Amino acid sequence: EPAAFSSRITAEVQAGKVTAGVIGALYGELAQFAPDRLEDLSDLAQKLSGSGYTQDMLDLAKFGTNKTYFIPWMQATYVVCANKSALEHLPSGADVNNLTYDQFLAWAREARARNGNRPVFGIPGGPKGLLHRFVQGYLYPSFTGGQITTFRSADAVTMWEYIKELWTYMVPASTTFEFMQEPLASNQVQVAWDHVARLADAPNNAPNDFVMVPAPRGPKGRGYMSVLAGLAIPKGAPRIEDGKALIEALSRPNVQIDVLRQNAFFPAVNAQIPNNLPAGIRLEATA
Repeated sequence: EPAAFSSRITAEVQAGKVTAGVIGALYGELAQFAPDRLEDLSDLAQKLSGSGYTQDMLDLAKFGTNKTYFIPWMQATYVVCANKSALEHLPSGADVNNLTYDQFLAWAREARARNGNRPVFGIPGGPKGLLHRFVQGYLYPSFTGGQITTFRSADAVTMWEYIKELWTYMVPASTTFEFMQEPLASNQVQVAWDHVARLADAPNNAPNDFVMVPAPRGPKGRGYMSVLAGLAIPKGAPRIEDGKALIEALSRPNVQIDVLRQNAFFPAVNAQIPNNLPAGIRLEATA
């Protein structure tokens, strides 16, 4: 868990008794240690410079300095998963691969009306669900064109009015959902938005029954959130050169494809995505 991870690394570095040779975590979980509690990996970054990392990733790995403190490891995002049976309720003229939020709302409304007034859309609003990421990374930028700087605005009011209405078309149990793949697989929900790692198992038993598509776009465009994890070495770690060798090995394209296959986190390096992936991950790659 993030809290235990943070406490352990902080305590070990402060005590000068580091036992962890390599750590892997999300960007935000690594940022708390930078730069004082992480080793400088600039030499390794230079060695891996031809791997195809995006410039955004390389900039984030420096934490506003001129040194690199983590190597990008894997990435993910959020998409919409739908049972194909729900596609018949799409509003006229809507392209499921290029939906607007207005069309998404109309779809949810029509699907409920055609199902005896029982909602079939769901959203991860449980204690460990990622509903907050939907607001932060998708609705705010799509409706307001920003995040923090547009928090107080007329566009933000419109956004909150939108989610209030959208919520009325969600399955009531959405307040308990954490991973949307389970209610999708059981047909408790027919359409859901979530993190790719939390949707991947939904189509396993019936891969031909599902489709995955990009999140909708709003008045200001298609807001989206990129999830980035990195590999770092705590300050004062033992066997630093071995740690760097491990990070280099985990940065190989074939190894990152294995991570994709097992965990639904996509490569951070330039890697050819194969066709022979598990059904859900193959659908996510298309989305």
